[in-house]
Amino acid sequence: MEKFFNYHINKFLRRSFSIKHLSLFLSIYLTLAPAFAFALPSDPAIRNGSVSFNHVDSKTLQIIQSSEKAIIDWNSFSIQKNEATHFQMPSTNSINLSRVTGGVSSDIFGTLTSNGKLMLINPNGILFGKDSRIDVSGLVATTSDIRNQDFVSGNYNFSISPEINRTVVNRGSINIKDGGLLAFVAPGVENSGIINAKLGQISLASGKTFTLDLYGDKLVSLGVDSKVLNQVIGPDGSSVSSLLANGGSIHANGGNVFLGVKAARNIVDQVINMDGLIEAQTAFEKDGKIVLLGGDEGLVNVTGTLDASGKESGQLGGNIQIMGEWISLLDEAFIDVSGDLGGGTALIGGGYQGKGIYPNAQKTYFSVDSSITADAISSGNGGKV
Repeated sequence: MEKFFNYHINKFLRRSFSIKHLSLFLSIYLTLAPAFAFALPSDPAIRNGSVSFNHVDSKTLQIIQSSEKAIIDWNSFSIQKNEATHFQMPSTNSINLSRVTGGVSSDIFGTLTSNGKLMLINPNGILFGKDSRIDVSGLVATTSDIRNQDFVSGNYNFSISPEINRTVVNRGSINIKDGGLLAFVAPGVENSGIINAKLGQISLASGKTFTLDLYGDKLVSLGVDSKVLNQVIGPDGSSVSSLLANGGSIHANGGNVFLGVKAARNIVDQVINMDGLIEAQTAFEKDGKIVLLGGDEGLVNVTGTLDASGKESGQLGGNIQIMGEWISLLDEAFIDVSGDLGGGTALIGGGYQGKGIYPNAQKTYFSVDSSITADAISSGNGGKV
């Protein structure tokens, strides 16, 4: 269809039609042409590994990776609604690094699936739209980059140019296979959708340099020079009010959830805004853990629910930590580390009774309608708050 339009445009240009007729034809073309344009990932260049491509049809792309690791540079990596892209890899531990080298953001509005782990890099920003459906073994989405040799050798050290100030945003549904991982790292990160990673690790981090540990207890470690220094621009082109925001729901029962920020003072109203749900309940005798780490320059605001409870028979409560320069728990914020046989630990603004290795907040605000519970439900001792 595109060839049809181009042919007739050239035909018009070769004839001496009036400007009025040409303008009319161009207006029709510009109106209709987008309907025939598709946005599947385009112009791949294989930098490492063994990869082949299969365009199943005009709306479905299959990437077949036969090596354990592979690197692909793409001119663009977007998926429109009703489009699908699938990465087929040798195993759940296989990794594909897909890097966008063109000048546009990645807009994922359709379906992205893989039996392995996918790292998507785009310095222009990444948006998972409200209709997107992601189902993978592991997902790393970031505006930072990594050297090819570091990726191949397993040194997952990421960095970013100082002028990069874009975001990674999820508004859709992301499902990580049990025991898998998800990491969103960019100057700005937002989740207003749904993320599931049972027994897995989830890290949402605002920063510019970081190290990824795929097999340890801490998935993302922000670098000492990772501070976000300038205003961050969201998908709509306006400045964000929080560097890290969760207004959606995050579920990692039996796993860990980490929200971390490194930022300069006064570039946003809140470094972390948590008005949604984070759930890391005890599962299969594994206590859940939730950590909100706002750094030493900014406000961590919680108005939603943090749930690391273990209320089924024989379970213990988990661990919740909220650290930052200023902390506010407002508007019916709810923290739960209750357990059937004993409560867990909830540390808000410092260590237990202000002691230990944890940094103490300058001020902690706690509204009368907010609550923390660390009960022992059936027997045992209550937890620490």
